[in-house]
Amino acid sequence: MQSISETFIERIKNHSHPLFYNSKGSTRAYKLGIRHLSAAPLAGLATRQGNSIYPKEIIYLVDLDKQSIKAISNKIKLINIETIK
Repeated sequence: MQSISETFIERIKNHSHPLFYNSKGSTRAYKLGIRHLSAAPLAGLATRQGNSIYPKEIIYLVDLDKQSIKAISNKIKLINIETIK
């Protein structure tokens, strides 16, 4: 697990739109206020059909390992969160 640069953390904190991640679960994302992609429909930003998310508008997807934010406007396959036991 790579450490996140302070510059990228500031970019996340100052982003003007809600941010989402699409992985099995991320404590790091949670601590930075980034929501799992499955929350996008609850925020009114997308619809969900099965394991796919269909954005109603641009959704910003964060990849903490690559320290990038990608704008998504097309269908994306949802990666479900794993339950921690």
